[in-house]
Amino acid sequence: MSPVSRLRIGGGERRGLKIQAPPGIRPSSGRLREALFDIWGGRLAGAAFLDLFAGSGAVGIEAVSRGAARAVLVEWDREVLAVLDRNVLRAALPGLSVVRARLPEGLARGLPPGARFDLAFADPPYGFDGCAALLVSAAARLAPGGEVALEQRWTDPEPAPPVGLERITRRRYGEGGLTIYRSRG
Repeated sequence: MSPVSRLRIGGGERRGLKIQAPPGIRPSSGRLREALFDIWGGRLAGAAFLDLFAGSGAVGIEAVSRGAARAVLVEWDREVLAVLDRNVLRAALPGLSVVRARLPEGLARGLPPGARFDLAFADPPYGFDGCAALLVSAAARLAPGGEVALEQRWTDPEPAPPVGLERITRRRYGEGGLTIYRSRG
């Protein structure tokens, strides 16, 4: 499988780094990534970051580039994982790791028991019908006061926050939307 496009890391230590986007995925736009990191700017330093449906790894790599202590990038597809692994090696940032797990059900088994994250980003394929279950799985991995951002097509129904999460904001970025939830725990 040969990558068909390139992305740039938009900020931090690896700003400008070109990484590959595997064919068949829809990477988060640079505009949406910039907005996400503007929203989380003050919370990113030293944070534990979880990138679900990581694809190219651009969001997780950029999180560590901008100061997160570590990022776990979760992806299932073997061909996408091959490109993701190359991007992580190219970034050469300590604290980046890749986990193969099918989402949402694999999150409980794919991560070390008790691992908690301050910030999580989920970018499932548009039209993914497991967003509610994904939020439940992500919420179980959040540290108290942690936040999870869900990217969806703007016109897709917004899932209700599961027990333990409250919706903070929903914003539109072109065709995509970003909904952020915070852990009540």
